[in-house]
Amino acid sequence: MTNKKYTAIRLGTTVLIAALTSYSVSVHNYLIPIPIILSLAAFLYIMRRKVTDVLADERDYKIAGQALSLIHIWRC
Repeated sequence: MTNKKYTAIRLGTTVLIAALTSYSVSVHNYLIPIPIILSLAAFLYIMRRKVTDVLADERDYKIAGQALSLIHIWRC
């Protein structure tokens, strides 16, 4: 699976969680979102393991850390 397809699945899952949660709150049933969120989180975990592309590179984390330290120095 490509990263683009995984992103589309993640977006669809997010919309599904939002819709089902808002529906369950509107009918005053607050227990429905708990198993929905847990099951869809497990679904996303399984889908993420099937991605063959690189989701995050070590260089991204290094650059983000350097940027954060520069911002911290600049703000002080």
